[in-house]
Formats: sequence, C-alpha cells, structure tokens
Amino acid sequence: MNEFYQKVDEFFSDFGKGRKMVLSTSENDKVSSRMMSVVQIGGELQMYRNWTSLG
Repeated sequence: MNEFYQKVDEFFSDFGKGRKMVLSTSENDKVSSRMMSVVQIGGELQMYRNWTSLG
C-alpha cells in the first residue's frame, strides 16, 4: 500500500462514524457558513445540513 492510501486509512480511522463540521462558501465577497453533519459510509464522506442549528 502506498503512502497516500495509508494516510487515507488513518484519516478515516480518526474520523470515526461522523462529526459536525462547518461548511463555508463565498460569492461576490460575501461568506456564508453553516453547520453540517458529516458521516462516513463505505469509505465516502456524505454531508447533511444540520437543521437543529437553525435559530
């Protein structure tokens, strides 16, 4: 196994089943950020909007 795949395996092991992260995007010098739930399913990361963070 090459170094890249070793690092990927380490990342997914450390990541666990999921966590909450902030996703930020920008357009026309305006930044928008939102909390996202990020889960690992079959070695892929899937992002979902964290609706509970809406005030």
